[in-house]
Formats: sequence, structure tokens, C-alpha cells
Amino acid sequence: KSGMMVTASRTLKVLPLVGDIYYSDGTCSNTVVSGKTPIGVVVSTNSTYCEEDQGYGHGLVMALKNAGQYRWKISNDASGVLAYKNTLALMYADVSGKSNTETIGTNNANYPAFQAIGSYTTSVPVPAVTSGWFLPSMGQWWDVLEKVAAYNGTSLEISSKHDDGSYYYYSVSNEATKAVNALNAVLSKNGLTNTLYDSFALDTYFWTSSECDSSSTYSLDFNPDGSLDL
Repeated sequence: KSGMMVTASRTLKVLPLVGDIYYSDGTCSNTVVSGKTPIGVVVSTNSTYCEEDQGYGHGLVMALKNAGQYRWKISNDASGVLAYKNTLALMYADVSGKSNTETIGTNNANYPAFQAIGSYTTSVPVPAVTSGWFLPSMGQWWDVLEKVAAYNGTSLEISSKHDDGSYYYYSVSNEATKAVNALNAVLSKNGLTNTLYDSFALDTYFWTSSECDSSSTYSLDFNPDGSLDL
């Protein structure tokens, strides 16, 4: 089973907190507001990973609904336009899914996952002052996992791997279980009912907009044995 998370970033007059509900009118709150339409939840306030270099930087918003299951690219080769991020350190330093998504584009039939961003934008529009939905980079996904783990009162082993020169990360503990629980907690703790969002589960994976090498793209894998793979 595969899936995809879409995210958006925006600048707000009132700084958001992780766990805040984000609404279609561009406001956010820590409780459900009657009469407003929730479309996401704040999952990071780390300006580096909230598209600060693109003019935003206050909050990274994760969509409440999964965008669906799609191939990253039709052919099994590199995009030819994104720089390879072939170590954990380079993955963590890839901070802009917005730039990656704009480089690939959302109207290219060779990239179904990116086309899905365009479709999702049509079905779940965001205020014009935001960055718009995009496929997050591995660095953004990584930061999100750390922030939601902290929100849930725990921490993840990957927090010690920011400068690691290894090619990939694979935990042998319950890292994925902790991450899934934390993601579900950040979706539900402020009063959203489970009819409004898609829960996370083990035995799933989510694309990033980061490429590894000439024939592989990074995904975040919540393995069925509870281990985390990226």
C-alpha cells in the first residue's frame, strides 16, 4: 500500500503551534471551530522546514486527507532536474518540497504523484496567501516526525542522524510504531473526529519529493514489524 501526504506552508499574523487545526479561511485554532472547514493540521513551526526561503516560514500544514496512491514517475529513472540526496545528512538538509514540486511541475503526465498535487489543490483549495499544497521533501518529513513525536511526549532515534553520512536509515525498534502513534495523536488531540482525516498505519509508505540516485526516490516507510525505513 502506498500513499502520499501533501503539505502547505504559510505566513500567519498569529504564530501557530504544532497540533493547531488549519481552516480553509486561513485561520488556525487549538479547538474545533463550528462553521469553519478544517483542511489540515500544523505539524512543524521550524522555520527552516516551513519554506522560510520561499517567503513563508511560520507553519507547515499537513493535509487531513491522503491524496491517494500514485507512482512517483512513470519510468524507473531519475527526473534529471532534482539534485541527488544520497546520504542521511543530505536528506535532512533537503528543506523545500515546494521548490521540488515546482521544479517537477504538477501538470506533467510523467509524474503522477506530482499531478496528484494539482488534483488535490482543486478539490481542497487553500488561501492564496499560502504556499499551496506540495509534496514534502525528505527533510520536511523528517522534521515533521520529530516535531509530532515531541508533541506526543516521545522522541525518535532518527533525531541523532542529522549529520550521518549513511546511505539510508532503517530502525530495528518500534520507531515506526511511535511515529504512527504520534501522527495520529496530532490529528486527533484537538477535537477533530476521525471522519475528517485519514489515520496513519503500519505497512504503508509515503513518497517524498527528494531523489536518491538515478533510479530511486525516497519514501518514508512504516514497516509492518514496527521499524522505520527512509
